Amino acid sequence: MSSSSLKTYLIVLLLIVNLVFAAALVNDIMEGNRARDAGLRDLVSVYRSSGVTLAEGAIKELRTPPVSVRIVRSAESEQRLAERLLGPGTLGEDLGGSIFYYTGMSGVARFRLDGTFEVSLPYYSTTGGKLESFAEDLAATMGVKVRLLDTVGSTLHYAVLHGGSDVVNQRISFSFGSTIGVTVAGVYVVGAEQPGDEYNYADALTASLKFLREIESGGILCGAVDRVDSVYLFSGSAYIPAWRFSGDSGVYLLISMTGELTVSLLNYSYRGA
Repeated sequence: MSSSSLKTYLIVLLLIVNLVFAAALVNDIMEGNRARDAGLRDLVSVYRSSGVTLAEGAIKELRTPPVSVRIVRSAESEQRLAERLLGPGTLGEDLGGSIFYYTGMSGVARFRLDGTFEVSLPYYSTTGGKLESFAEDLAATMGVKVRLLDTVGSTLHYAVLHGGSDVVNQRISFSFGSTIGVTVAGVYVVGAEQPGDEYNYADALTASLKFLREIESGGILCGAVDRVDSVYLFSGSAYIPAWRFSGDSGVYLLISMTGELTVSLLNYSYRGA
């Protein structure tokens, strides 16, 4: 066999091998999707047998939620953030009690240990654009990913996101003046992320069955569940994974590492994409 024929033979052989592996991969994915769909159908049936409606598409995927993440406050990161918002030459002052106050050419800012903060930018111009765009530009400057919850007059309320999931008790509000000025306030810790504690986190199926048992035991009254999504709960120093159940009787949080079920104090379940 000539060298060119051997080379052609090897190329064809490699193509066949790649096709076989690709077919096996596609088959594994299809089997996984079929198993997931079957699991979701079974879950809907279990809910129905208990007299509770689980909406079609309420659970997007049967995945284990992300692990917890510890947040360590950083004075250096706060200073850099203050400078981005207030301008170069921003000065910081330790007021005691882990409260830092910053002053700059564009305004003032105050950050606290528990993550609460206020930023006042009295000269920020809001002419010639939408308030939503200004708010999201400021959030990007802060390095915060957000999702719009609602708008009340000239105040926009946003949920803070971590890893694409809502942090249910972290909110940032942007209150705009008629043509100039904005106040930003909410809860957000400026710092470094570190791996959190390791627990056996509940997946969506396990959490949903736990939620159903709470209904069956009379712990909560709920006749329909519209959505189940993975969220975080901010503890003051860490993001703790949880599952949020939105139903006809309110919003409930199930802390996935403890199985604790708590009623959310928030008056909404989920809005937007």
